[in-house]
Amino acid sequence: MTASPRTKARNRAAVAPVRWWAGAGAAILAVQAIILGRWVAGGGWRMAFDPDAATSGQQTVALWTLQAAVLATLGIAAYVVIRGCRTAGEVTYDAALLTGLFCSIWSSATWNYFSRQVCHYHHSLVHVPSWGPYIPGWHGADNPADNIETVIFPGGLTFPLLLVFTWLVWWTTQRISHWRPQWGRIRLTAVAGLTAMLVLGTVEQLSILLGTYMYINTIDVLSLWPDHWYHLPLTEVFSFAFLWLTPFVMARRRDPFFFRGSGDLGKQHSSAFRLLAGIGFANAASTAHMLFLWCTLLISGPAPAGAPGSIVTG
Repeated sequence: MTASPRTKARNRAAVAPVRWWAGAGAAILAVQAIILGRWVAGGGWRMAFDPDAATSGQQTVALWTLQAAVLATLGIAAYVVIRGCRTAGEVTYDAALLTGLFCSIWSSATWNYFSRQVCHYHHSLVHVPSWGPYIPGWHGADNPADNIETVIFPGGLTFPLLLVFTWLVWWTTQRISHWRPQWGRIRLTAVAGLTAMLVLGTVEQLSILLGTYMYINTIDVLSLWPDHWYHLPLTEVFSFAFLWLTPFVMARRRDPFFFRGSGDLGKQHSSAFRLLAGIGFANAASTAHMLFLWCTLLISGPAPAGAPGSIVTG
């Protein structure tokens, strides 16, 4: 007996990738709801900034201008995404990714999960006490004053801002694919990753020189300016580009694999499943980046002396 078209569609939907990714997204939402819920209940939502931490008036102006620029750019990006959804009449890839990146902010505390830290932030940036203590097994910095999470930059709302970097690298990759149509997916992935390294590395180095944050433990032979506090670990730039940003770029070039099967769910359910799938996908990429950083900590050394007291207080 041949199954009806409706039955076939129902069977396809039952094993569709969108369901698996949406399930992962729902699980991640539940985990962070528990962690952040306990953090808020414990009085963690206390935004602060230290106006005396800046080394000069010029630095204060630069840091506040940078944070304002992040908010303005994110607002424009959100407008473009919402308009795209209205035009398409459905949840687009960009909308799912923006939602997923926003729901990845919670993972910033895992970068400093161990006593051997990855990075510390400038205390004049808008920040809150870290929710890391509510993550099982979290250790954090020995000095409690260094256990903070920035609200706008370089953590916090900078996560969803990665969508803008995705657009930039995607546009570059598209231009090259038209210029070299014979290049396959592997070459284009390499192009996207190298472009992302160039863009992110430049932005990171400028941000570090401005004094917004610094890396605490790095591998000297794989870092730029290893003898100075403003050193830039190329391992971090590589991981950021290839494990975190490049997957977003390559998924945007075609029908996203984690959307497959959403068309069989009906329009009402499709939107929710797409958003949850985006959350699962974005958190999978940030987790890959985090695990790579943890591995580099095993063979890294401490930061050079001379770090600004506004970044490392201990």
